[in-house]
Amino acid sequence: MKLTTNEIRKEKPSRTEFNSIGKIPIVIVLDNVKSSYNIGSIIRLADAFRVEAVWVCGVNKISETRMKKTSRGLTKWINIEFYKSTTEAVKELSSRGYFPSCIELCSNSVSYKNANYVSKMAMVMGSETNGIDSDVVELCSQNIYVPMLGMGNSLNVATACAIVLSEAVAVISC
Repeated sequence: MKLTTNEIRKEKPSRTEFNSIGKIPIVIVLDNVKSSYNIGSIIRLADAFRVEAVWVCGVNKISETRMKKTSRGLTKWINIEFYKSTTEAVKELSSRGYFPSCIELCSNSVSYKNANYVSKMAMVMGSETNGIDSDVVELCSQNIYVPMLGMGNSLNVATACAIVLSEAVAVISC
């Protein structure tokens, strides 16, 4: 039988308790992701997997209404930061000890199943049309891809984020 919202909530910490629970040390970095819907979906994923933060980089004209609608109001539970430069954001995370990894198909990319998931990881996701800027790729310690077994060459950025984030959290949380 399907659980009710109250039954689901009963298994979760209170809103006060939630703020004191440690986050998974992953920062999702969005490199010029333009769609407010994609950003909102990734914020929802960040909450679902209890990651540290989402850094939105680039010149964005984000619709707050669309982003909040897609994220279902979860923006209050996730640390969201905005940066003009993805390059500077990745350099900043590296200086803080984060292991930058881009989710991008490159000549040296490894499957998400074989990637090196370490505590304090920066997961860089690219724009819907151009992927991750090559200057940002150069700053990353590893490139990760999701195998495409069908005729398509890529996934929606939020979908790719969900797949890789799920694997990363499973490995890091062990």
